[in-house]
Amino acid sequence: MATDESKQVAAGGELNMLDMVEEFSKRGNQIFVSMRKGKDYPPTCCDVRAQYEETILDLKKKVEEATGVPVDKQLLFWHFVELTEAYDNKTLLDLNLHTGFSLTGYDLTETPHYWPPVTQTPEGLKMVTKSTYPNEMPKKVITEGYVN
Repeated sequence: MATDESKQVAAGGELNMLDMVEEFSKRGNQIFVSMRKGKDYPPTCCDVRAQYEETILDLKKKVEEATGVPVDKQLLFWHFVELTEAYDNKTLLDLNLHTGFSLTGYDLTETPHYWPPVTQTPEGLKMVTKSTYPNEMPKKVITEGYVN
């Protein structure tokens, strides 16, 4: 078996750990997206690859390629908070969004059915769960329909 001085060659032609890390970093972070459409179940799930320096808008475009849902018809949530247009220019690194993380999304080409329910905040929609509202649930929760 030939060896290169700059790289270790593992038995059976396998890559060593450093080579694997380098290869995965070239491919980008694998972000999972669960996209719900109306009351359809189960949701459409996909994974997209994005580099740390790519923006949320770039990520939304990749979700469009994977699911066919136009960027302007996507409603994505990260840590229970809506990724509004204010997030479009933030990078994955800005949001600390890494490989294996997942986004919850809604396909707004049909009237959405929210689970968990959402509530309107000044920053956008926020999912209503015990972890986001541990002390008191908001008075107005939305389970269905378009929200302006």
